[in-house]
Amino acid sequence: MEQLSEFTFTVYTTHRILDDLRPSGFTEPYVVAPTQYDESFLGYDAAVKTVKTLLLQYKRARGHKRLWTFPLEIRQTLNLCFTAGGPNRAFFVLPRIFDEGDLAQSLPPPKDTYFDRVVFVDPVTIPLGTRMISWSSKKGWQSHSARGPLAVQPTTWSNLQGKIAGCTAGILTLERSDNGVLVLSGEGRKLARRREQSESMARRYREAASAADRGFVPEVLTEMAGELWDAIRGFRVDSTEEDGEALELIRDTLLEELRIRRTIDFKIWGMAHSEFVILPRT
Repeated sequence: MEQLSEFTFTVYTTHRILDDLRPSGFTEPYVVAPTQYDESFLGYDAAVKTVKTLLLQYKRARGHKRLWTFPLEIRQTLNLCFTAGGPNRAFFVLPRIFDEGDLAQSLPPPKDTYFDRVVFVDPVTIPLGTRMISWSSKKGWQSHSARGPLAVQPTTWSNLQGKIAGCTAGILTLERSDNGVLVLSGEGRKLARRREQSESMARRYREAASAADRGFVPEVLTEMAGELWDAIRGFRVDSTEEDGEALELIRDTLLEELRIRRTIDFKIWGMAHSEFVILPRT
């Protein structure tokens, strides 16, 4: 059987998440997916929303059977950390499901084991230079970067759902006013500002990509690297990263991506997919 697409996992898993959140007393949950262009600087595929917001970036396996591998992009990890603004707010979603046969085996009858095969990894808990996360029965979950393989401690959906209910996961973006109306909370306003900052950096990045003055590029990328690192280093769980090492990695990542994207028409590419909304099933 052919491998399932990332889009398949995004749609099906978010429906399952909404089904689980709906009876738990939350405000009617829904999921908003950004445009492909917005995803490029925000870092997530889908935002699960009630009074809280949970940011999710789905990945599909490239290798499977004995060793499951999930490639990551360093820039995406940076953007996801920046947009989230803290731990337990954003997650990579990693399904050990390869094709329709795997999917069918995880669904009832006789037993629903779908979420037994899906884990959630907080991007702030892995090294910034991580290019792959893997799973094997012998070594469990590991991140892979220039530091070599390191153990990863993912969470399950049942545990994450409990954290959302217990107010230790997600961003509390809405709150009720004195007259009972839902309004944007302080954290919600901060999230909106981070999104604006991300969009501003994306504009500067596009300008650097098209700049005729090549001396202008290193200056812009160094400035952006500093802004990104200053914003995320305070809540990084992987605190062994030195400032100089992190700044060099971020700057090199931005430069590498810039070389690739010089050939892209940003306007056409950015509008390739429209924003869409996923609602709970009735």
